[in-house]
Amino acid sequence: MIMHNVVHSVKAGSVKHLSISKDEFLLGDLDAKRDFLNKLLADEIKIGFMMLFCENQYCTESVRFVVAANQYKNYFRNQGYKWKRWADLDGNESKWHECDLDEHTEHDASSTLRMIAKNFLSRASQYEICISQDLKARTAKRMENYRVYGPEVFKEALIDPMNTLIKDILPRFVISENFMDMQFF
Repeated sequence: MIMHNVVHSVKAGSVKHLSISKDEFLLGDLDAKRDFLNKLLADEIKIGFMMLFCENQYCTESVRFVVAANQYKNYFRNQGYKWKRWADLDGNESKWHECDLDEHTEHDASSTLRMIAKNFLSRASQYEICISQDLKARTAKRMENYRVYGPEVFKEALIDPMNTLIKDILPRFVISENFMDMQFF
């Protein structure tokens, strides 16, 4: 539903100017590209242009997964709890402490986890992300224990999709007509 609204907004023509040229992006270092991607992902109108590009190129799964994982992570923003890093928690159950989530966060987080499992981690999904079966198993364990991992549930699973976006999809996007169209708004 999120992506449908994003694409509809772009087709309707309401978009803000993105302040980077394709040359600035293509010549930038990896940190600059990651920063650019994060700014793009944070604006549902701007990401809509990228989604239109990805739909035409049949490569939407990484973008969709990153947007959904970021949405999940945002549920924990105001919890006032200092979450441990996933790497510190894996295999160290003695360090686990379940956080008490408010009813709204509990509902939103658990429903988003179910959606992500169905749409991006299932072999039956048309948007299955390309990560190893071992990583899927580790992510599934973190999802089962989301009150322990909180916003860290997808950190490891995001590494490959983010690299795909930065190294493959974004360079093609910034030289596309969709990117140029976005610049005129």
